[in-house]
Amino acid sequence: MTRILARLFLLLALTAAASCSKLSASRIWVKRPGSKKLEIVDSLTTLCAKHELDEEEMLAVSRGEQDDYKGWECGEMECDEDEEEDGEAAAEAEADGDKAVDAAEDEAPAAAAAPMPPTPKLGSKMIVGMLAPMAGTQLMKRFDQESPNFVLGLRGCFTACVAVHTLVDLLLAAKIAAANETGLVTEAPNPLSMLMGGGLGSAPKTTRQYDMAQLSSMRNSFRMGVVVVALLHWKFKWNQMLVYQGIQTIIELFYHPLVQVHLYGRPATDELSRPFGAKGGSPDMSALFKGLTQPDAAPAS
Repeated sequence: MTRILARLFLLLALTAAASCSKLSASRIWVKRPGSKKLEIVDSLTTLCAKHELDEEEMLAVSRGEQDDYKGWECGEMECDEDEEEDGEAAAEAEADGDKAVDAAEDEAPAAAAAPMPPTPKLGSKMIVGMLAPMAGTQLMKRFDQESPNFVLGLRGCFTACVAVHTLVDLLLAAKIAAANETGLVTEAPNPLSMLMGGGLGSAPKTTRQYDMAQLSSMRNSFRMGVVVVALLHWKFKWNQMLVYQGIQTIIELFYHPLVQVHLYGRPATDELSRPFGAKGGSPDMSALFKGLTQPDAAPAS
């Protein structure tokens, strides 16, 4: 009899332990006294210890043997393995979707970038160079040219064009030095140099040396033009020269190959290939002078 009672007691203890472990491992919903919100807890034992509740009574409530204990209600949430796997798969799919969205956002700026406008053509430069100064001189006639403020305004506009050219000059020098391109550029022979007894051509230069030489030539030409226009204005009161030269300065600056390559970032190909002016219909002076200077081949016997 004693053994039977002992075995029965042991069986009840094991059953209670299994029930407790199951509830502890499962997720439990709990509703506090006076509250309508459900809370999810991982361990009923921890909850009872925290709020000084009788765990046996709470277990009875979770099993449905009684409605509540001191106003507390609880129950076990059923969650099978299939649902857990589906939840994990959904989480992984959501993570993959977020990665795809991030990748698409990273690629969007590159795809949405506007294509670079085409290189300005020489024909458009000639048209603009003729029409823009004419429009400027016509606009000048709308103002009172006898007023001292008119002359001061013209001088201010011309000074602003000179300042813009000087600033671009300094910026180009910094860009060329920073690029430090070492490719070789072979220039065609200068016809004037040939007439003065010079050789067929100079030695090849690096791209940096060639660009610096072109920048120096542009700078010297601009300075000479400014000096001439200033003298004509002060000596002969030619106000139209200020307008014409100021507009021409901005046009020449915009279409210059150095500005197009180093400031606008266009590739140095076609009309912008070095040496500048060798493409786009210009004759090959090197081949021309070589053909003139080399004797004709002797006829085959």
